[in-house]
Amino acid sequence: MQLQRRDILSAAALAGGAAASAQAQTATRPGSDMSPTACIDDCWAAHRACVQAAQSLAARGGGGASAGRVATLMDCAEICAAAANALLRNSPTHGLMCGGCARLCDACAKACEGDPTLQACAQTCRRCAASCQHMAM
Repeated sequence: MQLQRRDILSAAALAGGAAASAQAQTATRPGSDMSPTACIDDCWAAHRACVQAAQSLAARGGGGASAGRVATLMDCAEICAAAANALLRNSPTHGLMCGGCARLCDACAKACEGDPTLQACAQTCRRCAASCQHMAM
């Protein structure tokens, strides 16, 4: 049985300790009104939206499914999952992860502009970018 990267990251997140995770999910960052739980939810929503958008583009084919756009969607999905996992673990480097996630989500939202079928993904990525920017501070 071959483990998928997501399974390994999820297992690592669970192994990080339930107490730290619970504390991370309920505490707010100093100077911010956003809880890590809200950011985690936004990260998973963006992850899901990007994967679904990439699958939709691949199925549809044509010029909208350029290799660069699909790669951006998949890269965004990956960093969103990694940022959510860092927050769940209350990782000391979650600020770095969230900063990178915010930048890639902004880039992904821009890559989705101009395609009416990707507007929901763009909006979800913008929301995640804003949440991660708060967590990166």
